[in-house]
Amino acid sequence: MTKKNKPKKKTPVKAKNAAKDNSDQKRKKSAVGENVKRRENKKSKSAAAKKSAAKKSSRSQKTAQDSTTNKDKAAQPENLSAQDKVLRLTLEESKPAPARPRITRSKSGNLMFQLEYTIRSSPSILYDFLTTPSGLAQWFADKVDFNEPHCTFEWDGSVEHATIIDSIEDEYVRYRWDYSDEDEYFEFRITRNEITGDTVLTITDFAPESEIESQKLLWDSQIKTLIHQIGG
Repeated sequence: MTKKNKPKKKTPVKAKNAAKDNSDQKRKKSAVGENVKRRENKKSKSAAAKKSAAKKSSRSQKTAQDSTTNKDKAAQPENLSAQDKVLRLTLEESKPAPARPRITRSKSGNLMFQLEYTIRSSPSILYDFLTTPSGLAQWFADKVDFNEPHCTFEWDGSVEHATIIDSIEDEYVRYRWDYSDEDEYFEFRITRNEITGDTVLTITDFAPESEIESQKLLWDSQIKTLIHQIGG
């Protein structure tokens, strides 16, 4: 006699949603923990980097003095004919002006890096998630308070302070942590892809060279939460 298969129990929709929400909360807590560790490491390394920068500055001054002495010696007049002098002046005038290098390393030695994400959202909605306490609290920190330009972010009881140093509505906002050097910041910039019309979010941040990859993974995790909250 053939045994009848027992019907499988269906998982209720509410249970599935609860499991999904629980997974999202775990992912956010994981990102939060990594974020707290990153900021604590950044504080300690920032102090050490400042000492190192002071030593480098002293060596640079000595090198500059030696370079000036050598230039003065090289600048002494040579026995050139009138034709050679004209040719030299012509060559010097035709040299292109040296390009101004883009600053990619802070005074503390941290490297600047950028990440791009495609977000299915209008620039105005995305801007609110990047610049308001209610928006940032949904993906960036557990709790956010603003007393512009000053901001307070909290993760699992750990509190950090930042300042809004520049912004243009629906385009970009730039923050600086209170413990960071003046030339360091983290920025959210919103642009439109001219071909696809998609909204693109570009993040600029600074970190020690050895921690660049781990910081990229942390931003990836946080942006996943942002995209989920926006519904994109």
